Amino acid sequence: MDSLNDYTARLTEALGRKSSYASYNKDMYHAAVVVCTSLEYAEKHVRLLSNKLDPTLYSSLRFRNALDGLIARGGRLDVLVETDVPATHPVIMRSRGQPRQVKVWRVPDKLQQEYDYNFMVLDRSGYRFEADRSEPKALVTFNYDTEAHSDLVARLIEVFEYLRSGSQPLS
Repeated sequence: MDSLNDYTARLTEALGRKSSYASYNKDMYHAAVVVCTSLEYAEKHVRLLSNKLDPTLYSSLRFRNALDGLIARGGRLDVLVETDVPATHPVIMRSRGQPRQVKVWRVPDKLQQEYDYNFMVLDRSGYRFEADRSEPKALVTFNYDTEAHSDLVARLIEVFEYLRSGSQPLS
């Protein structure tokens, strides 16, 4: 796989130009690049389903800056998480400071039994999908102008909203 700098540059160029992009990433470092770059380029709404808000990614300076940029642009981050998150976690703190733009819910154990994946949706243009939530291996696609891609993005949003409706707010 490319170096992280090359990976970041290719993703940044694709999102900046709104051109088609597809990749497979297999570790937390590549996941961090996708999540942070997505927040940096999101226009309106990022939805994230994660088994935990791993501090390696979600407490990093890059993530916090990207989230602050999304908030400043009037965008929104909605997070579903499967584990408890401390009140001092940066995402929880941002959700308390910006409750209209950052919201976090805990998915109850009962609902967690209905799926075994994690995902992130950027606006309505793309996603990062982990087929197995126990590891950060993921398919990443953005800006494909096909019916199949649009249908999958819409389906992920439906799943997110279904899980959110049965989850408890953490913020």
